[in-house]
Amino acid sequence: MSAQRLETIGRHIRLSTQYKSEQQRPEYRYTLPNGNLTNEQREFYEKNGFIVIRNLVSPEILERFNKRFQDICTGKVQVFGMTIMKDVAIAKSEFVDGEKAITKIQDFTLDDELFQYCCSPEIVKYIENFTGPNIMAMHTMLINKPPDPGTQTSRHPLHQDLYYFPFRPADRIVCAWTAMQ
Repeated sequence: MSAQRLETIGRHIRLSTQYKSEQQRPEYRYTLPNGNLTNEQREFYEKNGFIVIRNLVSPEILERFNKRFQDICTGKVQVFGMTIMKDVAIAKSEFVDGEKAITKIQDFTLDDELFQYCCSPEIVKYIENFTGPNIMAMHTMLINKPPDPGTQTSRHPLHQDLYYFPFRPADRIVCAWTAMQ
C-alpha cells in the first residue's frame, strides 16, 4: 500500500514538472496548451480566474442529476458515506421537507449516478486544460440554492479551501461548477 502511494506521489511530481516545462508562453501560469481552449479563453482565465463554457452539460443529463438529487433528498435513494446537510432554520420547520430542506450533498463521488458528472467527457476535456491528464475528483458537492426570499439569507461568503487540500501544486487545482437550473 505505501509503495503504491509513493508511486502515485512520484507520478504527481513528474507530471507537475512536465507540464510546467510544456507551457508555450510564459504568461500562461494556470492553463495548459492542449488545444481545447482558445488563446482568448486562456488569457481570460489567467486574468480573471474563471471561464464560462455555455451549454457544456446537456439539459437531459442535468435533469437526470436533478432527479437523483431529489431521490436522495426524499430518502428514496440512500448512499452510504455521503453527507447530506440541512439549513438549521429550514430543518427546524415542520412544513419543509425533501429537496427544499437539503442545502448540500457532500462527497457525491460515493454515488455512482452523480459521480458520472466528474467522469463526463465534456467536463474532463476542459479540466485537462488546467490539471493535465492526471485528474482527481476532490471535495465534491451538490449545493442546493433555493431562491432568496428577499432577506439576503442565501448568500454564501467567498472562501478558499486550498489550505485543506492534501495535494499540490496549487496552480494545477481547479473547480468545475455547473448551474443545474
